[in-house]
Amino acid sequence: MGFARGAFLGNARGYSLLEMMIAIGILAILVRTAISDINSPRLQIASSQVQVVGQLRLARMKAITTVSHYSVSFTSASQLNVYPMTYNGTTWQLGTTPINTITLPAAVTFASATVGTRIEFNSRGMIANSSAVVQLNLNDTFNQTRSVQAWPSGQVNAV
Repeated sequence: MGFARGAFLGNARGYSLLEMMIAIGILAILVRTAISDINSPRLQIASSQVQVVGQLRLARMKAITTVSHYSVSFTSASQLNVYPMTYNGTTWQLGTTPINTITLPAAVTFASATVGTRIEFNSRGMIANSSAVVQLNLNDTFNQTRSVQAWPSGQVNAV
């Protein structure tokens, strides 16, 4: 029943401490490279597109839940504002103070055709005064373009 200690350990296979440290070092370098790619400015356009979709959907939801109108205004190449609207007896008027203001990252801008666009959601969640799809384009410094579409029915989608 007695095994010789050297004979038993001599047949065991595994990694040495040095081999493990080298493998962990290589893995750490790969993880650091992957994390730096995740924070890349190239991904800013995708996150900006998600923000625009979110703000449009927020305005639509607010219009439905408060039984009023809300407007999203694309005021400059890098900014959008969400405004509540008030009814003055004959028309809906834009509020004076936005409930949300979003500024895009420096590498991302709205296309020139988007600047000045205003999308108004009515109390049923539909786009007021529009019978066509509104397309909003975002551009970045890497010549990528992302789009957001707002349909007359009130649906908002990233394209």
